Amino acid sequence: MKQITFETDFNNKLGCENFVHIALAPPRPVSEGELVEPIQVTVADNKNFKSTVRIVDLLRLPLSNLLNIHTLPSHGKYCNVFIEDFLTKNPNATLETPMAVYYYQIVR
Repeated sequence: MKQITFETDFNNKLGCENFVHIALAPPRPVSEGELVEPIQVTVADNKNFKSTVRIVDLLRLPLSNLLNIHTLPSHGKYCNVFIEDFLTKNPNATLETPMAVYYYQIVR
């Protein structure tokens, strides 16, 4: 099973049945087969947390095209603040850096 680690449980979204998360876009498109594969999510600042999810959908777009509708549910931040923080934490990033808005569903 593929594993991903979130920095923290931004916006307490991991308690929801479905949630949004923004991250760097994958280097290649995700196939439909990969969308149904379960993924184990862990959280860097909470070693006891584990959950199994699947990707329902994803939206690829440049960092500069992120809107509040993406960033508020994902990270609890307005888009301008999210973009500023992302550029500060990732010095090689630009406003054209490819991002993905992932739509996840908890697998029970």
